[in-house]
Amino acid sequence: MTEGSHARAGTRRALGVAAAVILVLVAVAILMTRGGERDAGSKSEAPARPAAGAEATASPSSGVTPWRYSSTLRPCDAFAVTALEELFGTTADPRRHVTEGPIKGCVVGFGSSGAANLMIEVNDHADVQFRGLRMVAEEEAPLRQVASGCQESYGYVDSLLGPRLACLDGNVYLTVGWTADALPTGGDDQAIIEALGEMAHETLINLRRT
Repeated sequence: MTEGSHARAGTRRALGVAAAVILVLVAVAILMTRGGERDAGSKSEAPARPAAGAEATASPSSGVTPWRYSSTLRPCDAFAVTALEELFGTTADPRRHVTEGPIKGCVVGFGSSGAANLMIEVNDHADVQFRGLRMVAEEEAPLRQVASGCQESYGYVDSLLGPRLACLDGNVYLTVGWTADALPTGGDDQAIIEALGEMAHETLINLRRT
């Protein structure tokens, strides 16, 4: 690949990550507004919330006690990319932190193949974000279920950004994605989404250690 091709590939990856952050920020703003309206209507029925220092948040609907993550987490320290390294047979490049308001992220390049990205937001409305953005994703592409270790998750292929996996776990809304220099082929999408599921699982384990 020529120097010019590398530059164009890097530009595409940067634009892809920037677009993902912008889309999430816009969608989150809308969903938080709607979520606030729903919360106001059902406030009298809501169960008491545990103290702020509690290690976990009760989940009345599932009977499971999800983890409560710290807002001081560092995504690049936790981002697990071994599954993609094994899939592509290459070693990941150095990591780069990306922060946009309350969203913390990490981008990891894989030479000329593409880049993996992780975006995390910690807040008490993570479930509102997750379910609202899932409805948006359903309108674009069929959702796929893969093992992820998350409380809830789904995978799909974004027409601009490529394969992605969205994850809800306690008070964390997390997305893991793969943006290739070329559009992914249909036969490779599922393998990549399954790898993203493994990465989400390992990343959550690392986040709980911080």
